[in-house]
Amino acid sequence: MLFGKKDIIKSKEINEAYKEFEEDTSIILLCVDEQVTFDECHPVGAQCFPLRIIEDEAKKMLDKDLKYYVYALRKGTSYTAAKKLVKLGYDAYDLGSSIPFRGPEEGFHKKNRRKRKK
Repeated sequence: MLFGKKDIIKSKEINEAYKEFEEDTSIILLCVDEQVTFDECHPVGAQCFPLRIIEDEAKKMLDKDLKYYVYALRKGTSYTAAKKLVKLGYDAYDLGSSIPFRGPEEGFHKKNRRKRKK
């Protein structure tokens, strides 16, 4: 009896991964939440590619020569998206939830992280 190959989903901590993203142009920071959630607040430089379109659109829209750092508001969504990308042959890392992210953000409701002057 043959068993299917088990895909290993690599993961990274979101803040460390963001530092790598800033330094390496071959890394794409991918939010897999819906566009409305992405528009609210996301790390600077991230792109939105909702989980629901991965299977249908990834081959047309994503480059297999790049590395994808995948995050979402919920950890489970991020993991599922990274798993789908890996199964399609992409180099994808699961960053988990965007909640602990402490870097620069943009969007309609970005968190105000500026330090107040005394």
